[in-house]
Amino acid sequence: MHKKTKKKAIVLMMASAACFSAMQLSSSLCVEIPAMEQVFFRNVMCLAMYAVVWRKGISVLGTLKQQPLLWAWSVCGCLNVVFLFIAAKTGDQGSLMIIGRTSGFLVVILAAVVLKERVGREQYLAVLLAIGGGILTAAPGSALSGDSFTFAMAALSSLFSAFASVCLGMLKNRVHALTVAIHFSVVSLLMSAPFLLADFTMPDGGQWLCLAGIGLFGGLGQLTQMWAFERALVGEINIYGYSGILFSMLFGRLFLGERVTAAAAAGGCLVIAAGVWSYLAARRQQG
Repeated sequence: MHKKTKKKAIVLMMASAACFSAMQLSSSLCVEIPAMEQVFFRNVMCLAMYAVVWRKGISVLGTLKQQPLLWAWSVCGCLNVVFLFIAAKTGDQGSLMIIGRTSGFLVVILAAVVLKERVGREQYLAVLLAIGGGILTAAPGSALSGDSFTFAMAALSSLFSAFASVCLGMLKNRVHALTVAIHFSVVSLLMSAPFLLADFTMPDGGQWLCLAGIGLFGGLGQLTQMWAFERALVGEINIYGYSGILFSMLFGRLFLGERVTAAAAAGGCLVIAAGVWSYLAARRQQG
């Protein structure tokens, strides 16, 4: 692989992590708006962005044969976002991202069970290390200490993110990435629309701005991640996605005045360390 191409992929992956952190922050800044309403407006903007980059010849929603897997991906992806937005109403930015990043390690377990992929012992140990880091975010003295509801919502978000990632892995090289992204947004609109009609809250000026931020950063995060994966192997650049933990802690401090607790810092370090360990173990396993 050309070094310049790989460098571009790394930059795009880190940009994607920053965008998803900014999307999470935007959700936290409009807590009065119901989560499903946030999901709806996010995907309206995302579809508008995808329409700009769509090219003739790319299937919009995929073939009939591809629908079961595309629907599994889209439903799991939507539930991941819904639970994240619910958790963002009360959780601090750093802790939510730490718990969210454990999804990458849950994928290791699911890949072994569902896809029958061979997973080395070191990767299983990295999974335990990462889960330990996630649990630390709810330890005494942490920002989520005693807040079992927010922790549960963040954990469910991470779980459905892992399910979605397994589906995405099965779709790779079978369906165009833009088709996958558009299908996700269309299904998310269908799932969120009934809730929007039943419980609509009229946003004020600042809340409209936050909703625009959710859509803008969510769409940019998806696009930059897609472009990164087009330029390099997922296994080689996925590790740079862990920069999202640092971005979320920084955004939480700058915009919400959140304090990074010792427990959150330790949990974040464990998750990042587990990511590096898993990455190195996978490289050794590949020879």
